[in-house]
Amino acid sequence: MVKTSGSTSDAVTNVWCQEWWNASESCSWKLHAATASARLGDHREAILSSPRCVGFASEDGYLSTEQRTLRRFLFLTEKADPAEWSATFCDRMIEELGRFEPTVLEANPSFLSVLCRHAIKHDRKVFQPAVVTLTL
Repeated sequence: MVKTSGSTSDAVTNVWCQEWWNASESCSWKLHAATASARLGDHREAILSSPRCVGFASEDGYLSTEQRTLRRFLFLTEKADPAEWSATFCDRMIEELGRFEPTVLEANPSFLSVLCRHAIKHDRKVFQPAVVTLTL
């Protein structure tokens, strides 16, 4: 049983089976040319989404890379409001992508937009994973 954050509505409890999720995700990768050729399975994955939904939230301070890493997953932000991300904070995420070199970047489109606009404005080179998936 897992609970949703309640960030957009009431928090609810869901029945969750991680093994089913992993199998379903793996089957779906075979259906798209980019994911079918990316050798996915135990790949490194960076996640850029609200930490209220997935990852580790910390609105009071900053978490280390180690505190935001869980096995093969790196959660890039602990801050839920991208409007409050500083240039230094965006630079940290860009640098972590380069060090972590994920095969997949799973991102909320609005979060990814903020990071991309920062990279363009400051002429920052960003590591490009084999696959980028957009999630809400």
